[in-house]
Amino acid sequence: MKKLIVIIIAVMFSLLVDNSTKASNFVAGDLTYTCLGGNNYIISFSYYRDCSGSAAPNQQLIYFACSSDPTYNFSTNLTKIAGTGQELYLDYSCDSTTCEGGNGFGVQEYVYQAHVTLPACDSWNMFVSGCCRNDVPTITGGLTNTWYMESMLNNAIAPNNSSAVFSNKPVVFRCIDKYSTYYHGAMDADGDSLVYSFVAPKINGTSTISYNAPWSAANFLATSSGITLNPISGTISFISDTIMSSITAIKIEEWRTINGVATLVGYTIRDLQFHIKPCLNEIPVLSGIDTLNTHTYNANDTTYNMQFALGQTVDFDINGYDADTIKPGCAVHSEAFSISWNNEIPSAVFTPFYSQSDSAYAHFSWLPSYADVASSPHCFTATINDGAAPYSGYQTYTYCVTVTSGVGIDNIEASSKLKIFPNPSSGIIEIIYKTNSINNCYLSIYSIDGKRVFNEVWKQPSTQCEHKLDLSYLLNGLYYINIIQDDENSSYKIIIEK
Repeated sequence: MKKLIVIIIAVMFSLLVDNSTKASNFVAGDLTYTCLGGNNYIISFSYYRDCSGSAAPNQQLIYFACSSDPTYNFSTNLTKIAGTGQELYLDYSCDSTTCEGGNGFGVQEYVYQAHVTLPACDSWNMFVSGCCRNDVPTITGGLTNTWYMESMLNNAIAPNNSSAVFSNKPVVFRCIDKYSTYYHGAMDADGDSLVYSFVAPKINGTSTISYNAPWSAANFLATSSGITLNPISGTISFISDTIMSSITAIKIEEWRTINGVATLVGYTIRDLQFHIKPCLNEIPVLSGIDTLNTHTYNANDTTYNMQFALGQTVDFDINGYDADTIKPGCAVHSEAFSISWNNEIPSAVFTPFYSQSDSAYAHFSWLPSYADVASSPHCFTATINDGAAPYSGYQTYTYCVTVTSGVGIDNIEASSKLKIFPNPSSGIIEIIYKTNSINNCYLSIYSIDGKRVFNEVWKQPSTQCEHKLDLSYLLNGLYYINIIQDDENSSYKIIIEK
């Protein structure tokens, strides 16, 4: 009976809808969390308001529910941060918007935040809600529809985890009869694998909006060839042949390998609104990774993730393109553009060329160190902006580089064939290597910055090799021992402390 009561209370908690934002005309939203260390988090809620609605509230109530211990459940207020409430110039038209006193569709972004403490829990469900959504023709209910945004965190198995954050806004304008893509510009500080899927936007904790036929969360626009969602990159692609507005939602799951098992450690759900209309300003685009460094946009350059080996300079161009031509009498678009990035890889060099021209490109160069070798990629975002006034067209793309060992070792954990002791040591170590081959073994030792500091060849070993090495001349620190024999690699981390 006690368990049943707890379940009923949790369900009632999830059905709560905060009506303090009634008639604000919710357009879209994001709910993310960032770990500050330990159990301390910053919760951020980005609320996108239709300017034809009422004013945005000064605070937003948020609820937290722990599935494993409902006594942890609580609510608090997210406070509107200073300087928020800026208009998003996304419409690519000459019209003055409702945010400016005109008739064109206008949207403002409001950001609310709170600092909270979340004890370890296997499923923290956090959610904000309110009334009402703005009206779009693909759903029933119109302005009476409530909205409900949720995210989940498992900080029992993944302490210090932060959600993905997104550099592209969830209010999307695209051109009719044009091939269109939408990139979330997602970044995950923990290097988790992100998986994207369509879900129906919610009206409370257990119910979703109802679509008018034939629309659905995955079929929310009239298109000539369907809508595709790449589950790994999150890219939404389509060609819409109808002027319309619609909504959908994307669930972004964070997966992490823990004790050899793929584990869901959290998720966020983005509530998105799409607007398809005739365009005066074409949205500029960026190429994928151009390793030939041609400085020229090629629509076939569609690779945004690439693997490089340690010791190899990561070197490629990112090329821009804008299909616009200048239209006299309406300065809302331009074929001149610039490219920038978010400096996410501090040791890399990102150099833009020919900014504010129709041939701008950028060059990325990076020499990774051994510390950068990992199975998860290093990612950054690049943004192309045409600088059109007053509504600039821009897109943000994510580029990812995975760095592998120069000898092909992706997993630098200890091999069962290789034993090294003592570890840590003063520099005098003993190596035991088991083998069934009589072919030579090649031993190399690397510093953390990728430099080889020692190498040796063991000729025609027997079933077990035992070697004592004097590395006491090396500086204190972390080193990587690598043994290659035939087609097998074995590796080990050692620490020298003198």
